[in-house]
Amino acid sequence: MAILGNLVLAISVFLLYSLLAALYSRNTLPGGDAGVSYIWGIIFLNLAFFACLSIVAIIIGWKGGFSKMPMSGYTMFIKITGLILISAIGTTIGGFLKNESSGLPSMVQIVLKAAPIIIPCFLLMLAVVLLNDSIAQIVPLTYVRYFANACFGLGVLVIFIALLSFLNESNENAIRTINQNQEDELRHNQQFIKDIESCDVTENLVAILVLTDSNHNQEVRTKAINKIKTNPNWQQELIRLMNTEMVAEVFTFLASNSVENVELFREPIRNGIVKEAEIIKKSIKDAYQPHHLYADQFVWDCERILRTVDKFQTNRSDYLAEIRLLRNALEQKAEVKKPNFNCTKLLDNWIKNHE
Repeated sequence: MAILGNLVLAISVFLLYSLLAALYSRNTLPGGDAGVSYIWGIIFLNLAFFACLSIVAIIIGWKGGFSKMPMSGYTMFIKITGLILISAIGTTIGGFLKNESSGLPSMVQIVLKAAPIIIPCFLLMLAVVLLNDSIAQIVPLTYVRYFANACFGLGVLVIFIALLSFLNESNENAIRTINQNQEDELRHNQQFIKDIESCDVTENLVAILVLTDSNHNQEVRTKAINKIKTNPNWQQELIRLMNTEMVAEVFTFLASNSVENVELFREPIRNGIVKEAEIIKKSIKDAYQPHHLYADQFVWDCERILRTVDKFQTNRSDYLAEIRLLRNALEQKAEVKKPNFNCTKLLDNWIKNHE
């Protein structure tokens, strides 16, 4: 069995040479498909190397080589398995991170670059000592433990460094994402403000109504509202738009903002809801592709209508008939399969609470 074990060790040495040659022949990972192939090659070489060491460990156990170490059989099995597993993970991670450690402290870089060499070599020396009785008689047991502890400790250290690196990179990515989102929001708000400033509210007031919604930046909202009110007939214009395809934009404004003359809007709101019901029915009826209809469709419009109604109603059933008409519009038959519209439950709950 010792001869077979030594033969497997020889194969392990060849695999280790191939592994180290692959790891240390490049300073950077290749790009594209070559990079993927390179990574898989490193993984397979590691698997093959540690598979050979596992076979050697079985042979050592078979011939009683581990009896030199004063531990029970179960404890020995757990420790040897853990040693090989931790060493394998540490070697693989160290190999991949050795060229990605430029931002780490110098001592950590040394550990990552040395781990793929030290761990396998120490394991090989440990296997040689335990496999061959003649060598085991020469090498003190203390050295065997040193080899085993060094492999295990270095493997754990590399894994710990990798975890810290991953957490640090995740944190940096999160910060970059937050900063990017803030920059994007700032850029969008600046563009919105430019659109507001260039808008002719006497001719195209509807273009900036959506910018008055409560989900927009307060500065953007304030500028949009103030610009709209520079049109002396802005309320009459909103009422006119309620009878057009732009009715959803009007409800967006009314849901989040106040008007000067509430009474002026009570009846036009009814007409606006009826108009929105007609638009919804037409959208469903005209759909001829499955993607033309989706679950979240009409949610925005219905939410803004209900918020508007809650602000302008004089009693709980004031707009009940119109909301029922809006709800019935969702039952319009379609040529394609209709999804379960999420706004259906929203309208049903409102109707139930106002009957």
